[in-house]
Amino acid sequence: AVPAASLEPLWEFGCEATAGHNVSSVAWNPVAADVLAAAYGEFEFTKQRPGMVALWSLQTPHHPLRLWRMPTGATALAFSRLQPHLLAVGFYSGMVGVYDVRSVEGKAASESNAITGKHNEPVWQLRWVDKLGGAGGDENLISVSTDGRVTQWALKKGLERTDLMKLKRLPGVAGSTLGRSFAHLAAAQEGGDKAPAKAQLEAGAGGGIISPPAA
Repeated sequence: AVPAASLEPLWEFGCEATAGHNVSSVAWNPVAADVLAAAYGEFEFTKQRPGMVALWSLQTPHHPLRLWRMPTGATALAFSRLQPHLLAVGFYSGMVGVYDVRSVEGKAASESNAITGKHNEPVWQLRWVDKLGGAGGDENLISVSTDGRVTQWALKKGLERTDLMKLKRLPGVAGSTLGRSFAHLAAAQEGGDKAPAKAQLEAGAGGGIISPPAA
């Protein structure tokens, strides 16, 4: 008989502060390969409470390098590839923030707000992409939310927002809106990392819908 397949955990990260909290997203640092960021936040509206972001190391799996408490649940994470000390965090409130993990305080270096613009519903995925027309040394941040918007954030004085596409429910197609389990963002770049000639984004929605690329 063929033995049943199984997965054995290699590492487990946790401490008293994170016990009982839902892990909503994780991201490995692209340079410090032993550093893992974890977001803590609830997915259900009725279970909302303040969230956390923790920075873990394989060397100290029960003592986080950083532990930042957030006023709302953290739902998405992404490390910058070009500036790996920058960690983007998406929140259940629709806010997006960029944090410098070298800082102990956990204060956002840049963040969206109700004035400069934010998502109207939870942020479920983040991705850094090379800035179009740049020389490969700049990045923009892309976010996707259940409000149907795929948004680009430029790191200037704060976060400057540009909506790249808006997904809407299609008549006669059940579940054709974005949701947590299928709000997926794919980014492909052409022309190499140093001088990308073009970037394309595709967003997946419910009902098997894939949006056309946004250039």
